[in-house]
Formats: sequence, structure tokens, C-alpha cells
Amino acid sequence: MTRILFYSSVATKKQFSYQEYYRTDIRILRELGYKVMLSNHFYDFLCFWKYNVGFIYFYRYGLIPALLARLSGKRVYFTGGIDFLDKNFVSRRTWLIQKYLFLFCYFFSTRCILGSGTDERNIRRTFPSLKLKRLAFSPHVIDFEKYYDADISSREKIFTTIAWLKLEINAVRKGIDKCVLLFSELLKLEKFRDHRLIIIGPPGAGTVMISKLIAENGLQGKVILTGIVTEEEKIRWLKKSRFYLQLSETEGFGISAIEGLASGNLVIHSGRGGLADAVGDNGLVLDDINDHAGNAVFIGQYLDNISKIQYQKRIDRGIEHVRNNFCFERRKDDFQKIIN
Repeated sequence: MTRILFYSSVATKKQFSYQEYYRTDIRILRELGYKVMLSNHFYDFLCFWKYNVGFIYFYRYGLIPALLARLSGKRVYFTGGIDFLDKNFVSRRTWLIQKYLFLFCYFFSTRCILGSGTDERNIRRTFPSLKLKRLAFSPHVIDFEKYYDADISSREKIFTTIAWLKLEINAVRKGIDKCVLLFSELLKLEKFRDHRLIIIGPPGAGTVMISKLIAENGLQGKVILTGIVTEEEKIRWLKKSRFYLQLSETEGFGISAIEGLASGNLVIHSGRGGLADAVGDNGLVLDDINDHAGNAVFIGQYLDNISKIQYQKRIDRGIEHVRNNFCFERRKDDFQKIIN
């Protein structure tokens, strides 16, 4: 049996079970007949006799594991988002670091499996003179049947959003600060006065920043930070809520927005990066994510001018979009072709 060493620089291996994209890819590889071993330390790749293939998430800390695997004659597959190749979001220094880290990762790879069209466009803009024949494309997916819920009749007055809050920069990149400020404006409208905003994700420096913002705007009790939750708890929140917010400044793909769509939420998003491909016109796009008062009025007016039948049709269309484009079997077929 081919043994795959599955690596990401997570703090603990428990995170492989918390993050949807890790869990999905691990399950796919196991269903394809591989023995998958988990690693969050590069030195595991020194034990070259224990594995046949390296499967590495992200093009930064994954460089050393890739180097060790290739020196041992192993195949190496990279995947995961490359958000820091977006010049519009990061500093030139950060962009340059990511540029060369990606280039070295690419050099040591067998194939790089890209999860979004945005990442592919950013790569080709960054390296216009390279042919980059090792790139492969397979959008991230979800276990659709777990999330599927078209019944919106008993939804609670809840907005949800999901983000990894270990770092402050990620809270800003994912627009969690903007979600809080938008929600503060929404509460001023009669139709949203009894709503809550639920922010789901592992705590850290980003949580400190968001907690301060909540206190400054008097939103205690209205905005809830759940911290780490199980997959079942996350899905329960999504199936309870009416709206999902994704106000990212940049977004590699937008897997959480896809989860929100499949769960029957109206996804309100920035349309940035991968969200344009993942959600498209199946959500409600905010052109200026910094105009919180204007966006609150826009959302309120949109809901005032749509009938219940039209609203249900929009929700159903979003669900079908996920079913047709981001279901588990499609990425499994991609992996079968790319890795085999």
C-alpha cells in the first residue's frame, strides 16, 4: 500500500480534524486506497523509509518537507491557498517572500494542485515567462450531504461567519472586523434588531482584536465568539442561521462561504478573489466592504424587495450551485487522475 505523509504546519494534529479542507482531502486519499499518516513537523520527512509520497499543504513552511522528500526520491504534491501572492492585499516585502517560497516549492514538487482560479491567475501574473507545467487544478469541495438544508422556514435570527482567528492579520484578511461593523449598522434597522452574529473559529490574537471591537461598539451579547467547535456544532449553527457573511479583503477560495450556501444561507460577500468563482452571483455582493452604513441599507432594501418565493428560489439556486460544482466526488476524481 502506498503511504502518504500528509503535512501542514498546524500547532497540533487535532487541527486536521477541525479544518474542513484537511479532513476532506485526508478522506479522499484514504478512499483512493492510500495509507495516510499525519505530520505537523518537517523532521518526519527525514524518516524516508516510512512513506512513499509527500502531500503538503501551503507554500511556505511546506518548503523544507518538500526538499527533504525530494532528496529522498519521493513524489511531492502541494495544495492549499496562496493568498500572499495577492499584491492588492499584502506589502511588497510579503509578496516577494511568498513569490520565491512558491517558486522553490514548485521546483521541488511533482504537481501543485491549485484550489482556485484566483491562485492560478496570481501565479501566472507573478511568473509570466514560466510555462509552469506542473500546475493542476481542483477546487476545494465539501461533504455536500452533511451541509445540505433547503428548509428556511424555521431559521433563527442569526448571521454567521467562520474564520481562523489565531492571527490578527487573518481576522483582517477574512474581514471579520468588517462583519462586526456591518452588523452594528444592521442592528439600527428594525428588521435586524433581534439578530445575533456568531463568529466561529479557533481563538488567538485575532480574537483579542475582535473582542475589543465588540466592546467598543457595545455589542456584547449580540456578537458571539464561539472559539473552536466540532464539525457537527459548526453545521448546526449554519443550519440555524439565515445569513452568512464573508467580507474578505482577499480570498483564495472561500470554502466556508460554500458551506454557508449549501446550508441554505443567503451569503453576503465581498466578491474578492476566489469568492467570485466559488459563490458568484448566487450570493449578495457588497461592492464597497468599508461602507458599513450603506451596505446595511442595501441589504435591508434587498430583503424588502424580494418575495418569499423569490428568496427561496435564490437559496435553492445556491444549493444547486454547490451540489453541481463542489461536491466530494468531483475532487476525488481529480485526485485519482493527478496522483495516480
